[in-house]
Amino acid sequence: MKIIIVDDEFLFRTAIKVSLDFESLGLEIVGEARNGREAIALVDNYAPDIALVDINMPVIDGLEFARYIRENNINTRIIFISGYDQFDYAKEAMHLGAHSYLLKPVDEEELKRELTELINEIEIDQFKVQELSMLKSQVKENIPFLRERLVLDILMGHHDEADENLKKKMDYLNIDMPYESFCVIVTDIIFNTEMDEELFMNAYNYQWTYDYKGRLTIILNVNEHCTEERLISKFRSIISAAYNSNSLTVHIGISNYYNDIRYTNTGYKEALAALSYCNNENKSFGFYSIISENGLEPIIINKEQRNELLISMRMGDSKNVELILNKIF
Repeated sequence: MKIIIVDDEFLFRTAIKVSLDFESLGLEIVGEARNGREAIALVDNYAPDIALVDINMPVIDGLEFARYIRENNINTRIIFISGYDQFDYAKEAMHLGAHSYLLKPVDEEELKRELTELINEIEIDQFKVQELSMLKSQVKENIPFLRERLVLDILMGHHDEADENLKKKMDYLNIDMPYESFCVIVTDIIFNTEMDEELFMNAYNYQWTYDYKGRLTIILNVNEHCTEERLISKFRSIISAAYNSNSLTVHIGISNYYNDIRYTNTGYKEALAALSYCNNENKSFGFYSIISENGLEPIIINKEQRNELLISMRMGDSKNVELILNKIF
């Protein structure tokens, strides 16, 4: 660690240097200053960890120097050394964040004890900063996974638009939702390479994840110009480019359009129903809006109904189970 000595008396600075074995404490004296102005220059040039500072000095005194350190959020810690045993000085020194206030003539053991204590505090703070930096780095590395996980939770109906924590999480993970209008898409496409996947992903403004069965699931931002025909055309061109093939069969289920994040779970279930239709009929694209007209509309159970049904089943409440099922069907 680096330390500077700030005092207008040359003899005092010299006495401090020779009276204490700074090297044994792990300290390197990187400079001396006769006043606060020179001390500020040392701080700017060397960023010392500790400064031993006299209070009464010409030009800029010790208190003004400490005020500069505090106002500029500089991490130099200060131990004041003064020949004045005045309460006001000590009080102001503590107010400015000084570690301690020692009186001249300085007792070597007391100074050594204060420096050792301060060094320990700095090392603990540095460890905390490093630990926090590591945690932030780990979170940053995991942001893609966290983003996928949150999108999956939204699709599963674990959040709603009124959830303040959800908004904070979405902002932190840079998830740009809710859209003015969106649909949910589920596909069984399996990419051959990461490059194919990236080509597919960059085609639209959307959030994506893989559901619990590994199916690519997308919350797609749509508008009045995003017709079924345009969606099909775009998906065909992406698939063709990614696989360099026009004969590949891919099944894609597409939900109705919604404008409320609370309906993402409904949209997900609709997209699954449309995907199931595609698989059964061997069709590439299935729009829920079309298949529901043909009597293929699935049973959609909301989160509250599901939870109530599970609780009733676990408690063996057959009457309530029957009542809930009648509501659903």
